[in-house]
Amino acid sequence: MFLIHTLSSPLHKEENVENEVKRIRDSMGLSQTQFAMRFGIKLSTLRKWEQGKRQPDSAALTYLRVIEKIPEVVASAVAQLILVE
Repeated sequence: MFLIHTLSSPLHKEENVENEVKRIRDSMGLSQTQFAMRFGIKLSTLRKWEQGKRQPDSAALTYLRVIEKIPEVVASAVAQLILVE
């Protein structure tokens, strides 16, 4: 099982990736569908991450951590990208 060190924990406790992804989403009170749409992540990808069927790469993990820290800024940036397309 792939383990990471979470930046949000002052003790840097090891946490399973799927637990971290779900924790970040749950902390915002969003469903999987809402989270995926708000932050431009494919719903099937998010589900696979949370079920432990796939692991986010380091760039995706960094993106998730930025979402955790400044969700409104990320959501705004994603919304602007969608409007441009």
